Amino acid sequence: MVVLQKEQTVTPEHEVIEGLRSGEVKVDDADLTQLDSYFQELHKLDDIVARASPDKLYEAQWSVLGIIKRCYELMLCAIEQLSKKNWNGTYAAARGLAESLGALAWVLENTACLPSLVQFDQVSIGKIMNAGYLRHPALKELYSSLSGIVHPGRDSHILGFREPFDTTKVMMSPFSMGFSDYFAQQKISIITSLGGMICESLRELVSQDPDEVIKQGRVMMQRREEAQQEVGQVSSEGAPSDELST
Repeated sequence: MVVLQKEQTVTPEHEVIEGLRSGEVKVDDADLTQLDSYFQELHKLDDIVARASPDKLYEAQWSVLGIIKRCYELMLCAIEQLSKKNWNGTYAAARGLAESLGALAWVLENTACLPSLVQFDQVSIGKIMNAGYLRHPALKELYSSLSGIVHPGRDSHILGFREPFDTTKVMMSPFSMGFSDYFAQQKISIITSLGGMICESLRELVSQDPDEVIKQGRVMMQRREEAQQEVGQVSSEGAPSDELST
């Protein structure tokens, strides 16, 4: 008898981690294992937050799910750009993770602020990052370093040698991608550090009473059946009895 095994779907995180592991950039395998565990934890946290209010999407719930999605995508981006030896791309994604950590620090100061992260009056990034610096003192220097590359300037305008140099007679190229394994290991350590602090902050946030944290703010979306039931309940409570009789 032939047993057919269900084909496993290759997830985006598995794809980028394996791409880095098998590529030219050399980083510690332990760091890649750690990153994989962070991705798995983000999936679990997403499930917990979604189940806290499966039929209605509250503003606060949207904020937490949005932070999880943002961190997931930025970690994917940082790892992939590192594997491609993309100097600016790696820094930009890492800086985004640092800002996500700041946002988590800000809402952990006062969870009532959660709905404001998805409202039209955008929260100042300065306010968000100041909260991050208070909770994670080392974040200030790291964020400054990452910003120094992300913003246009000397440190972000990195060129490489044009190949083949002796035939083109032009020395430098903006399209030469590359950096040392030492640099790659430095950056993967930053990504794992940020990922660990982000997951820890999300655990702290999600462990709180969902009725007080997740179910805050306006209801932005709800299942049709749930909405119809609520309309029916209001009608039965508010209408005269003879109007409801059949």
